[in-house]
Amino acid sequence: MELAAERKMKINLIYNKIPHHASHSGYDQLARYLVDKVATNNLESDVPKWIPWPVWSWMADRFGPWISARSRMDWYDIWGLSLEIGAGFQLMKGNGSIYHLLYGENSYRHLGSLRSLARRKGSRIIASYHQPPEVFERVVRCKSILKKLDAIIAVSQNQASYFASFVGDDKVFVVPHGVDTDYFCPIEKEESNGRQCVFVGQWLRDFEMLRAVVANVGARDAQVKFKIITSEDKASVFNGARNIEVLNSISDAQLLEAYQTADILVLPLTDCTANNSLLEGLACGLPVVTTDVGGVRDYVDSSCARIVRSGDVNSMSEAILTLASDGSMRSEMGKQSRRQALTYDWALVSGKLLSVYEKVAA
Repeated sequence: MELAAERKMKINLIYNKIPHHASHSGYDQLARYLVDKVATNNLESDVPKWIPWPVWSWMADRFGPWISARSRMDWYDIWGLSLEIGAGFQLMKGNGSIYHLLYGENSYRHLGSLRSLARRKGSRIIASYHQPPEVFERVVRCKSILKKLDAIIAVSQNQASYFASFVGDDKVFVVPHGVDTDYFCPIEKEESNGRQCVFVGQWLRDFEMLRAVVANVGARDAQVKFKIITSEDKASVFNGARNIEVLNSISDAQLLEAYQTADILVLPLTDCTANNSLLEGLACGLPVVTTDVGGVRDYVDSSCARIVRSGDVNSMSEAILTLASDGSMRSEMGKQSRRQALTYDWALVSGKLLSVYEKVAA
């Protein structure tokens, strides 16, 4: 940390906020925690100023799909290009800086072409990736761009060996995702029957399994209720279900209240690396019932979660019913969830990232 200050190295964070993330959610929270530790420059939506914003909007509509296809990156569009252009100009003007693309799948394609220039200036180019290998294979088909990075930051172990196969072990660093444990925190609850479950999210969620679990649990204990917070297009999956409340487009305050007033976080997944909802539920002191996929075991263990096989509806239902009927188990697991979340507080994670920056700069 001190070495960064001595060198006066600047950290340029390159990102656009993911639209469905709440204001206290997402990897870009990193920007709030680095600012007190090292000089930072946030290149969020930093498009070249000589091009008027309406022109960028027109270009996005007209050329966005073409750029994505030509770049062989399904998630890369005019906004990703604008970020890289802005970062490229910064790189050519500055010296001794780290350029960190926070969402590599969405916004990294061309900046690595300036790596030789960056190294001559004492700068480095880094990207963090968040998608499991199977998704990455689909959305970033041009793998040669990985070799033009100085380092790759993975948020779970299941990514690390995958990326190392392209760039070598020495260029891949595993740094966990963080969570705002001051904002996402437990509260003293009113008397509860322990039977309020919450599910949050849309991406890589196993909705087929969730619907089956809701029906199975409801048939065995009608008092168990599920609050499901998801996108409007996913909500139709639960048409006809009796023991649920489905919400979408809620406020940050409503999301926090849903976590804090729930008794159990239920999160069936098809795959994952890190998961915002998982971390936020832990931070709010919720015992977790989830599936054994991807990077789940990087973040939870049996002390705070019941982890079942993918698609095992009966085991997930049984875990929910057991927790719903055992207040002491819920309480102890909830305390452990909070302790686990504190190890992923953004203040700690940002410190680990600073250590990576120093290693890469050296």
